[in-house]
Amino acid sequence: MKALASIALATVAIGSAYADASTKNLSLTLGVGFPTGDTKDAGVSTSFFGGLDYSLGMLGDGSNAQSFVGIGAFFGSGDNSFKTQSYGIHYGVMFGLGDANASMPLYVKLRGGYYSTRLTTEIVEVATESTTKGGFGFTAAIEWHQPSTSGNNFSIEAGYYMMPKVSGVSNNGWYAAISFPLGK
Repeated sequence: MKALASIALATVAIGSAYADASTKNLSLTLGVGFPTGDTKDAGVSTSFFGGLDYSLGMLGDGSNAQSFVGIGAFFGSGDNSFKTQSYGIHYGVMFGLGDANASMPLYVKLRGGYYSTRLTTEIVEVATESTTKGGFGFTAAIEWHQPSTSGNNFSIEAGYYMMPKVSGVSNNGWYAAISFPLGK
């Protein structure tokens, strides 16, 4: 939990530093994950997600797709001594579903990039074993943008995530998040 608070604080600080130079190009995303498979079997019922994305703009003239780059992290701990942490950088695209000016614009949001995943297990009360592996990770989601005339809109996304497998332990599941624009 301390790690998530530290990431969120650092993200807000970095975002605020760049916000003056941007016009809503940065967004802060915070969410909760629901692991499946091996991670859930190890006792992790929920995880936390944080990220900071920078919009690169539309993909071509007349396109309803936009691209972005960013950083992200997932943190989870089980009811036993098992913990998982994933940090990484990603490139993403969002494709509009229908008219982007509609009252409820929906998007398909895809992120993919390099993530480092660390699994930690307490062997005895004073010793721990950690294994770290880097590799491809991704998220795929449906995102809803709240319509706003002031430009201070937020978005809600729900989807699936997959982080690198470590020592045969899968690190994937479902997630829900909310994003806030940073800047003027």
